[in-house]
Amino acid sequence: MSDKSTNISILLLYALVVCLPFQSYMYDKFLGEGLNPINILMLLILGAMFSRKTIMCKDYKTVRILLVVFLLISIVSSAINLNVFSQFEFIVMWKRYFLLMLLVFVAYRVVSSEKEFNTITLIVSIATLIVAIQLLKNTYEYRNVFFKDWMKYGGVFGEGGENDLGAFLTMNFFWFLYWYFESRTSMVKAAAIFGGAVTLFACLFCFSRGAYVGLAGGVFWFGLRRSKLIWVVLLIAAITIPIWAPTSVKTRFDSLTDSNKVEKDASAQSRLILWGGALKMSADHPFIGVGPDNFSDRITDYISMPAGWPKVSHNMYLRYMAELGFIGGIVFFVLILSLIVKGNKLSKISTGWAKNWSTSYTSFIISVSIANWFGDRFIREELTGYIWIISGMMLKLLAMQGQEEQKAVPAKASSIYRFSS
Repeated sequence: MSDKSTNISILLLYALVVCLPFQSYMYDKFLGEGLNPINILMLLILGAMFSRKTIMCKDYKTVRILLVVFLLISIVSSAINLNVFSQFEFIVMWKRYFLLMLLVFVAYRVVSSEKEFNTITLIVSIATLIVAIQLLKNTYEYRNVFFKDWMKYGGVFGEGGENDLGAFLTMNFFWFLYWYFESRTSMVKAAAIFGGAVTLFACLFCFSRGAYVGLAGGVFWFGLRRSKLIWVVLLIAAITIPIWAPTSVKTRFDSLTDSNKVEKDASAQSRLILWGGALKMSADHPFIGVGPDNFSDRITDYISMPAGWPKVSHNMYLRYMAELGFIGGIVFFVLILSLIVKGNKLSKISTGWAKNWSTSYTSFIISVSIANWFGDRFIREELTGYIWIISGMMLKLLAMQGQEEQKAVPAKASSIYRFSS
């Protein structure tokens, strides 16, 4: 393949990474609808990704099988449940929720050098900082609105998108840690500290318990693998919240720890009831589920819901089990678990920048996987686009590290032979 076509494929991927978090500003903004920039870029990049030769590895093949099986299940479930919506709506819905998974294959084939890894990681970091600053700006403008009244965030995730924003900021926080530990210059380290601090502060104003727990899980793993200093820093920050945090944030943290808080009890109760309904739904449709995006329409068949309760699953894994059947839900869970395992494997076998990057990746995927136990965040293009692109990059880096190890073995054997001779 020519260098020109190769360059086009990586430039298209860069453009997609830039556009994904800001798709809500575009006309026909959802991926499933119209010919918006995201749709156009997806079509172009799917065609251009074969311009690059690539290496294969067992880890990638395993994830590829899981992805293909999951996508086939989603298509079958969608097709069988066509009575719920028209064929056009089926195509639109499937594109919006599942097409982005193909970005794993795209990133694996297209990204192939340290420069390309760092460029995409830098774009993600800058986009995250922009989102965090925008959230803080909007929060200040609506500072008299209490969190439970749905902060009017607007912008990236639209009004009421605080849980999605929380997951987005939580998972991408770990790329600032990558820049801090990878950089050798004080300026970059200072920029990484600033970006990470702003992102964490903005995350507090999402008031998302799932994001808080996901952040804790990712930080725990990062400290375990890279630096326990982060445990100390965040522990001090958490302990001193009553001193420096705004009233709305302190109130939210009180609702997490005080069992007498009515808001906490009502919220927890609603989740338990919804989870129970999801289990009943999946038991009633164990093989193909009720079809993608039909959870909200069918949940009232299984539980009684007071007026005003949101008809969402609050658990991505249970949602897929209800919508795609037991097999679909299990395959998705195994897919996410395999990404965590392979990220951990990469952090163990890699060195230098690759080790720092893979450590941040594993914290990234751990945090968002935990957040999805408390919400269904994989239905947002802004979120899932980054997850699948960066996961494809992780698998490619794993293949590259394996290739380097294979080259090192003959060289080592040759040196031993010369010494013995």
